[in-house]
Amino acid sequence: MKDGPLAGVRVLAFEHMLQGPLASLLLSELGADVIKIEPLGGSIERGLTGRGQWINGRSVLDLTVNRGKRSLAIDLKNARAKEIVHSLVGTSDILIHNFRPGVMERLGFGYEELAEKFPHIIYGAASGYGEEGPYVTRPGQDLLIQAMSGFMYLQGRRKDPPVPLGSALIDVHSGTLLALGCLAALLNQRATSKGRKIGVDLLASAFHLQFEPCAYSLNGDRPLERGEANLADTYHHAPYGVYETRDGYLAISTNDMGKLVDCLAVEEHIDVPLDMASAGTFAQREDIRRKIADVLVRRSSQDWMERFLPAGVWAEPVMPAGEALKTNPQVTHRGLITDIGGQSPLKALDIPIAFDRKRELSALPDAPWPGENVTEILAELGIAETEIDRLRSEGVIATRNSQE
Repeated sequence: MKDGPLAGVRVLAFEHMLQGPLASLLLSELGADVIKIEPLGGSIERGLTGRGQWINGRSVLDLTVNRGKRSLAIDLKNARAKEIVHSLVGTSDILIHNFRPGVMERLGFGYEELAEKFPHIIYGAASGYGEEGPYVTRPGQDLLIQAMSGFMYLQGRRKDPPVPLGSALIDVHSGTLLALGCLAALLNQRATSKGRKIGVDLLASAFHLQFEPCAYSLNGDRPLERGEANLADTYHHAPYGVYETRDGYLAISTNDMGKLVDCLAVEEHIDVPLDMASAGTFAQREDIRRKIADVLVRRSSQDWMERFLPAGVWAEPVMPAGEALKTNPQVTHRGLITDIGGQSPLKALDIPIAFDRKRELSALPDAPWPGENVTEILAELGIAETEIDRLRSEGVIATRNSQE
């Protein structure tokens, strides 16, 4: 049994790609026993990788998102497989899946069918658009949801094409919300012995990530516009945005304008309103932005930071993607990166939750091969070794390990 606050909790994860596997990874990092239910040849994300990076013949995505889990590779369309899954549901607390609506029902593992026999089960369903509605059959994929939800539009500038996010942020957020919902239901289950169904989807998650601009849009009479030049968005006062320096870029947040003006005075005193709360000041945001930008470009980012930090001006240099993980001393001090040993050693992000100031929950086993844990999982259900061999020979289950 693993350590952590969820030690003793069992999760069945019918998952693929990123949304579902990320949710179960979080639960695994918190100590849950996660059994990954996947096709005989492995789930889709095992063969996906970014930048063509592989370690010992395995994709980096597979090794990172599936670590700490156990794998049961099984043909879910087989009648015997349904009996095995039902036995596992009886010994589990949580079931999650991120298949399209209707798939689990066709396989015989829909919530209504399982809840009737296993009323304790917490059933977490993740999808692209929810389980009903005119878009329910559309492909639910992060980039497409960015476009549909307006998220991509807000990233661009007024005269430029929309800009996609540099990461699958909506997938990650949706998976996190799924884990959160299941944990809330687990508290209720412990008190009542009853489970419930939890639903999350990419579209709702995308709007949740736009919580602030959506609030302004829903309660105002003007549509949300795209930003201009350096400004980060169209609803914060200047200087909130990104500015070019002599050798790079600085992000300038909300600030005491007097402090910022005093720092800029080393080059030039600019005449701008110091009261940043009034509507009149908001209307001057483009003029304020331009005056600040004209001064910042004259010195290096480091020069400005040496003035901004002691003055209490909120600013940070814009770092290349990934570099902050390697060079930022705060990252090193907090221990945000963990080394994963085993047969395919790699570095991975540690769980972003500290317990008693410690990050010790992600010392997890390697990501399993598809079907690597079949024998032990079925043995825990009381299935004899001869029966396991027969199921293997009949193609109901598959086993594989690093030696095969």
